[in-house]
Amino acid sequence: MSPRLEEFYSTFHNLVDKIANIAHHLSPLESWIHPKERQRLEERTIEIDITRNDYTMFTSPPAWYLNEVHQQLNVILQKSFRPLSNYLEELRLQFSYIFYETDQIYYDTTPEKELSFDECVAKVENFNQLVRVINGMPNNEYLMTISLRQTTAKSNLIAYANKQRELFIDNLVTKHWNYNLEICATFEMMKERVLNIPQTTKELIELGQYMLTATSTMMIDLQDKIILSVRMMILLIGMTTLGKHHIELNNTTIHWLRRIKPIIERSSALYEQMKFELEEKLQEEVDILNTCVEKMFPRLIIMNNMDDIKRIKEYIEDIRKMVQQLERMEQKAKSINAEEALFQFPSTVYPRIKELREYISPFYILIYRGYQWQRDRRVWLDGPFEYLDVQHIENKLDQYLLDFTKINKQYKTRIKMQLATNYPYSFAGFIDDPDPLQQPAPLKLCHQLIEDVEWFKQYVPLLSVFRNSAMRQIHWDNMSVIAEYDVTPDAGTTLRKIISLNLDLENDELMMDLEK
Repeated sequence: MSPRLEEFYSTFHNLVDKIANIAHHLSPLESWIHPKERQRLEERTIEIDITRNDYTMFTSPPAWYLNEVHQQLNVILQKSFRPLSNYLEELRLQFSYIFYETDQIYYDTTPEKELSFDECVAKVENFNQLVRVINGMPNNEYLMTISLRQTTAKSNLIAYANKQRELFIDNLVTKHWNYNLEICATFEMMKERVLNIPQTTKELIELGQYMLTATSTMMIDLQDKIILSVRMMILLIGMTTLGKHHIELNNTTIHWLRRIKPIIERSSALYEQMKFELEEKLQEEVDILNTCVEKMFPRLIIMNNMDDIKRIKEYIEDIRKMVQQLERMEQKAKSINAEEALFQFPSTVYPRIKELREYISPFYILIYRGYQWQRDRRVWLDGPFEYLDVQHIENKLDQYLLDFTKINKQYKTRIKMQLATNYPYSFAGFIDDPDPLQQPAPLKLCHQLIEDVEWFKQYVPLLSVFRNSAMRQIHWDNMSVIAEYDVTPDAGTTLRKIISLNLDLENDELMMDLEK
């Protein structure tokens, strides 16, 4: 309202203040005459100069009186214009929705408070209702003491309401646009996924599961979304004029239901073709693996010639290649079984691979254990003498003897069973031959390794003497006299050199002195 009611009230209060101060600068007549001049005036008549008066006196109503007048005026004004105040308050309450929603649009933009499409539609309808109410207001409102012209107020309210209504409509258009884009993006993703036929079994089966979901659950959901999009478009057409691109996007969204069907049919054909090819390839891999397994059996005969411990280093390279090939075949068998599980085929069993494992692994363990023994033997014989630990060496020698003896017994039992069943790939030789060198290769190796360990073990007492921490130079001198040559260890001393001294271990005097 112009002027505002407060401004209107202040006009009356200002008028009272002006009336109260109208005589504020009016001086009393007595103040116009100076006391000295008054005395001279009594003596003679002279002209009085008012401008020279320094004792002007001012007058105005007292403050308490003015406050009381203003209070009474407030009561009169409020009583007189109460119908106008009540009417304006009703208008404020009736149309406060417009200004409240405007604040929400400009200041309440957090994502968690974003309105849904239906909520925005309800807001637009509220603004439409308000515009109808505003249009129904009279141009002039007659109250008891005043005539209120409302034409300008109505125009401003309608313009303001329409402006806010357009903001909500723009929001609805944007929501519908994004909703259609989301639907189209889902169809595009589906198209790309179903036409990208993978070359591996696992990915192909995953694609098949995706296609089942796409043609059932996803398609129903997308159809419901398109129906909702059409309903949204109908509502928008009743509110505003949609642009050309918006209408084209909506048409594209609706037509996706028709366009996706031939795409899925084509994908299904490609899927079945690839599935058939992978099944054929899987069967070929099974045949190839079985062929490789059978080709490996004739190679087992070379293990009959691995019977010399001096060539263990050569043997371990050959047998390691066989073990690696066996591991590759086992890995391939697991891979084939995994693909068969994906196709829901029964798993193929490979007993011949298990047979190879049972044949090769024990022999590899024997060869590798023999290789470890020879490596330790070289270190102990030719390595730094000062680092030899007698107790450690003795413990390892006992363990080697135990392992080789155990392997020897296991092979005797295994070879007997193979001979009893006429196993075609059994080791050549006779296990009961009195000559150990005529026995099968594993037994021959065990015999040689056991003898080699026992040969080394006979020098442990000599080693324990030479590695005795209590030995002093006087002891070495005495031992050198008895042995008739210097036996004092130096930087180049090794166990092999000590053994080569050919110390007479049967010499009681020497051994007693050594043990001292």
